[in-house]
Amino acid sequence: MAKSLENKHIDHGVASVGGYTSIAIAIFSAISLAGVVWALFGSVRDNPSAILAACLFGALGLAFSLLGVRWKVSGEYLKVSQWGIPKKMKISEISEFRAETGLRWKQGVGIRWVGPGEWAMVCGTDEVVTIVHHGKKFMFSTDDASAVQRAISEADQ
Repeated sequence: MAKSLENKHIDHGVASVGGYTSIAIAIFSAISLAGVVWALFGSVRDNPSAILAACLFGALGLAFSLLGVRWKVSGEYLKVSQWGIPKKMKISEISEFRAETGLRWKQGVGIRWVGPGEWAMVCGTDEVVTIVHHGKKFMFSTDDASAVQRAISEADQ
């Protein structure tokens, strides 16, 4: 029987990152909705600005909504994604797992190359999970590192 354990909430950045991201999503969505209403009920036959604005701001709202780091343990795999880009690892091939607290990613959010053989997905939270998979270090931020550790331990049994 395959276990499927998923975080109950999407891990969002805290402090200014989370606040600005939420405000940006709300603003871009409102502008996109206004563009759609303008395109439907206004006279845009000669002026496609409303449709362009709706598409542009809708895409920006979607991009900002994908900033959060999401993780999921399903069966024998751990899947971590950000910006819709997944990193899938077989749990039995994870050689080291470490949860660190009290850390702050002050360089912003996103997927970044940290150094030779190291990748990170960050969104500004205090807890960072470090996994060594096939000799390469992979780090991602989470709001509850102990939940990730429990999920991996349960799936590995």
